Amino acid sequence: MGGGFDPTRAAWLVGGLCALGLGMIAAFPFVTRGLVRAHWGLGRLLLARFRSEELGAEVERVGAAQRAAVAAEDNALRRLERDIHDGPQQRLLRLQMELAAAERRLPADGSAAAQSLQEARVLAQEALDELRALSQGFAPPLLQDRGLEAALEALARRSVVPIDAEIRLDGPLPSPVERSAYFVAAELTSNAIKHAAARRILLRVTTESAGAAGGPAVLRIAVTDDGVGGAAPVPQHGLAGATERLAGLGGDLRITSPAGGPTEVVATVPLPAEERGRA
Repeated sequence: MGGGFDPTRAAWLVGGLCALGLGMIAAFPFVTRGLVRAHWGLGRLLLARFRSEELGAEVERVGAAQRAAVAAEDNALRRLERDIHDGPQQRLLRLQMELAAAERRLPADGSAAAQSLQEARVLAQEALDELRALSQGFAPPLLQDRGLEAALEALARRSVVPIDAEIRLDGPLPSPVERSAYFVAAELTSNAIKHAAARRILLRVTTESAGAAGGPAVLRIAVTDDGVGGAAPVPQHGLAGATERLAGLGGDLRITSPAGGPTEVVATVPLPAEERGRA
């Protein structure tokens, strides 16, 4: 370079360039890995959900639960109105007519009047049975006085189909959870009696952990019957109403009902934080 060719300097220059190239080749995987990690970190920072988005999702979840609870109460009231109108109300009207007919026949035909009174007695008994069945949708005073376990045991004793009740609770539960749990248990057992042609029902209500040790505590309600199977939620009816009520508490309903039975319906209700520490 201006002073003629120097073989020694040329050799050093070529050797240095070769060493630099080998060093770059050796460092290439590490440099590439570092750039990929930097790109991943930058992408995660830019694309991750911000706190406001998480808060908005939580608000939406709570809003959906509240809407489900309101819909469950509305559907329950509508179903109760329909059941009262189609059942006890019609039977009581017929009872009134039979008593009026017996009153007219009594002076002239005692046997016909006696038959009318017998039919009136049957109608009164049927209306009473239907009113007892409808009352299962309401929380009994026993629930408030002695708690969920006593109320469910009384529910099992009153059933026209034998119910084996296994209740294992770790302590008293919040009032909204107890009321909803009683309603769900009553609805599931009533559904098995009315539609499954069950001969025996097993009701299990337990407080347990949902996962590994230290997981959130849940109240689990399981109803198993030996009926015909094929159970499925129908809008504005029993299983759908129980599903909506559970959604209002953040719970869910799982149905296993193959054709021919048996049917198992499991309801899960998450417990508040103060109850999780006890379960």
